[in-house]
Amino acid sequence: MKYLTLLVCSALAQGASARQSIAATPSISWNLQAQVEPWLEKLYEGKQARIAFIGDSISFRNDTWIWFFRDLLDNRFDNAGEGYLACSGGFRSSLSYNGPRNGLDIHEIDQSPLNHGELDGDVYWATTNGPRDPVRGALAPDGMYAVVSNTGQLQLDVYGSTVTVFYIAGPDAGTLRVRVGGHIQASLDARAESPTLRTHVIELPAPNNDTMQSLTFESVTGEPIQINGVLMQGPDAGSQELRVSRGGAGPADFLVSTTQPVADQLAILAPDLAIVMIDWEYSYYQPSNPLNNERFWFQRDTERLLDFYQAAMPDTKFILATHHPFNPYIAEEADVLYRIAVDRDLGFLNLYTTWPSQSAMAQAGLLIDTIHLTPIGGDWFARYFYDNLFAHTCGPDANNDGSIDVDDLNVILSNWGQGPGWRRGDVNFDRRVDVDDLNEVLAAWNCSPD
Repeated sequence: MKYLTLLVCSALAQGASARQSIAATPSISWNLQAQVEPWLEKLYEGKQARIAFIGDSISFRNDTWIWFFRDLLDNRFDNAGEGYLACSGGFRSSLSYNGPRNGLDIHEIDQSPLNHGELDGDVYWATTNGPRDPVRGALAPDGMYAVVSNTGQLQLDVYGSTVTVFYIAGPDAGTLRVRVGGHIQASLDARAESPTLRTHVIELPAPNNDTMQSLTFESVTGEPIQINGVLMQGPDAGSQELRVSRGGAGPADFLVSTTQPVADQLAILAPDLAIVMIDWEYSYYQPSNPLNNERFWFQRDTERLLDFYQAAMPDTKFILATHHPFNPYIAEEADVLYRIAVDRDLGFLNLYTTWPSQSAMAQAGLLIDTIHLTPIGGDWFARYFYDNLFAHTCGPDANNDGSIDVDDLNVILSNWGQGPGWRRGDVNFDRRVDVDDLNEVLAAWNCSPD
């Protein structure tokens, strides 16, 4: 009884502390430049740079902000490949709003029933939202994976010229066969004494990063083999996005995957910048039971998750972002995230203050339901992220040298009239080069970074 009383008092104290300091929480951001600059330097220098999105469905669904943000980065710095996506069948319908690539398409080729999220059959893949399963889900960064066994075949439609496959070797696995276009590309030993991450790199004859090709996986000897996902890359400089998000999941669920195989996978993915956008999961909110109450343990669990991430990715810079105002409790979360950011010298971005209320967002057409974003909302928040991450830079920097001068003007003029679909010289990202781009450059003339 004394122990339970102590837990209750501790939980209440944590909640009270968050409420007391909420007035000090910045309405927009804190310490972004120090986090963003190493990532930006690679992009400015014509190198490949990786950004990771770690969050819930708001950082994962089709037409949400991460896809529009990807396009803004690709338009400015070019596309270095689609990046990382888990083997998942969720949120993958065709996009009509933001680009030719809507992520990783997945199919099963076997005689068993369709197994979208059903954990049985010769080929299946885990659900993309809700609590992850504590066995195989714990071996994947986002709890998402596919399993192939018996006579089943798993087909992944991928993009780019280099694909890294992340799979799990273990005592119950056998030999994983990989086919490209129907031809055997490799047979991989997936046996190990304990669950162990392994990778396999495939070079593909893709002329560009928008070319789709199919990979097929099968278990040669029939044992179940887990495939977490793929990293899709190309040879060009530019941006790569790593999606490590899961719908309906708070920090308590992500802590299930603080395992060695996940640490090894994150170390290989090695983002230069990671945006962590996780709130407490309301299905865990039991006010009468502090042992199962994510609201009161939100700071503790978020700190533990960051301990794991920073140990696995020591060179990664982090930004903690709140959610938009779909729930008034997010104001409390904002204060907690800001305090964590200050204590750890991370970045902080407050989305709770972007709109006065959920109803205001709905009236503006930003919400498809009470929480998730429409394409209008996805585009709005992508531009908000972009504006804040690049706030200390010169925005319409046509040649990406960090200043606005005659060199940028020459880029605009040498590409004058190009479009639609043109990138070079398109500083306002409308896929054409015209007087609007010229006016943006002239308005920022002689700008130099802060």
